[in-house]
Amino acid sequence: MTISVEKNPGEEWDNFVCHHPQGTIYHTTNWMNVIEQSFKHISVQIITIRNDQNKIVAGLPIYLVDSWITGRRLVSAPFASIFDPLINNETEMDTILNMAKNMFKENRCHYLEIRTLQNSHFIDNKPFLRLNSYKYHYLKLVEPDKLKKTFSRTSVRQPIKRSLKYGLLIKMGQNEAALKTFYKIYTGTRKYLGLPVQPFEFFKNLFDSLSPMNAISLFLAQKDGDTIAALIAFKYKNRFSLEYSGYNPNYLKLYPNHFLYWHAIMLAYNEGYKIFDFGRTAVSNHGLMFFKKRWGTKVEDLPNFYYPSSYAIKKNCNRESSLQYKLVRKVLRHSPMIVSKIISGLIYKHLG
Repeated sequence: MTISVEKNPGEEWDNFVCHHPQGTIYHTTNWMNVIEQSFKHISVQIITIRNDQNKIVAGLPIYLVDSWITGRRLVSAPFASIFDPLINNETEMDTILNMAKNMFKENRCHYLEIRTLQNSHFIDNKPFLRLNSYKYHYLKLVEPDKLKKTFSRTSVRQPIKRSLKYGLLIKMGQNEAALKTFYKIYTGTRKYLGLPVQPFEFFKNLFDSLSPMNAISLFLAQKDGDTIAALIAFKYKNRFSLEYSGYNPNYLKLYPNHFLYWHAIMLAYNEGYKIFDFGRTAVSNHGLMFFKKRWGTKVEDLPNFYYPSSYAIKKNCNRESSLQYKLVRKVLRHSPMIVSKIISGLIYKHLG
C-alpha cells in the first residue's frame, strides 16, 4: 500500500468515486474543476491510497483555501452539501488523516476541516474536535402518491394541491438564457434574505461541467409566462439532490416552492433515483429545518471535524449570532442589487 498526494488522477479517480458506496458528485473531478475555475483562492489535491497493483482503494480530495481574512486552511469539501472521506476501514482513515495533518503543517494553515456523513465514527476517537452544526434531510423514493401520504397535510400536501390549481407551469431550463433567468430569481432571494450570492460564473461552470454527464437539472416555475421560482438539482448515481433555489416573494401565496419540489420528486422517481436529497441545513436555521421536516424527511447529523481542537473551539462561536454576521446580512438586505453583488463577490473570495 502506498499513500501520496496527487493533483488530478482524472478518469481513474472518477471510476473509483463511481464505485465507492460513499462517492458523491462532490468527489468527482468535474466538481473539483468547477471550484478551482470559480474561486481563484481555492486549489485542490487528492490524498490517495493505492494497493500493490497501484489501484486506488481509498482517497480524500482536500482543498487549500487561501484567505487572509478567514484564515488559510485545508477543507475536505468546500461548498459541498454532503461528503465523506472515501475509505473502507479505520486504518485507511488514520493514514489519510496523518497525511492531511502533514499538509496542514507544510502549508502553515490555521486549521484543518474534515466533513463527514457515514464515516464520522472513524474520527471520533482522534485528536479532532467534532461539531454537529449541520443536518442532512432526505427521502427514500417510492411511488409519489404513496410518498405524499407521509408529508404534513397542512404544511405540504395542501400547498401542493393549491399550487396545482393556480395554473403554474414547469419549464426545464437547458440553455444560458434559462440559467440567467434562474440567477435573477436566485440573487433576488438571497438579497431578500440578506445572504451573499455566488458569482454567475460559478453556475455557468456548473452547467458547462455537469451537463455533459447529465448530472444537473434546472426547474423554472412560471405563472402567465413569468418565472416566479427556480431550482437547480444535481443527479449522480442513485441520488437526486436539491442544491440552489430562489423565488419571487410577491408570489409566495401561490406556493411555487412546493410546486417545484413536488415536480422534482416526481421527476427523480420517474428517472429511477432512490434518494431525494434536501441538502445540508444549519441547525440554527430553525425555519428551514422545520420546512424540510414537514416533507417527512429522514434526518442525520453531518459532523465536521477540526484540527487542532484549540482553533476549532474559538471558531465554534456561533457565527450566525455574531454582530458582524448580523451587520453583513442587514447591509446585503438593504443595499441596491449592484452593491449586494459587489459585497457578495468580496465575501466569496474568502469563503470555502
